[in-house]
Amino acid sequence: MGLIYPLFMDAFFARLPIGSITFDCPEQVKTSRTRGGEILAADIGPRLWLGQVTLGRMTLGRMTGREARPIRA
Repeated sequence: MGLIYPLFMDAFFARLPIGSITFDCPEQVKTSRTRGGEILAADIGPRLWLGQVTLGRMTLGRMTGREARPIRA
């Protein structure tokens, strides 16, 4: 199978032995309380994706063809 750059995300992850994967897009909000007890919220920036991917074990046979490849223009 020939690869075309850039890979679609599903094609990229399908070639890896993923053990676990988590992604989150938390709100960027700061809250504070006034002396009267009122809660104020302020948007402090754009929402950014955070994620963690843990790879599982891979045998030598499965590693074949998984090494980095140069980008051809």
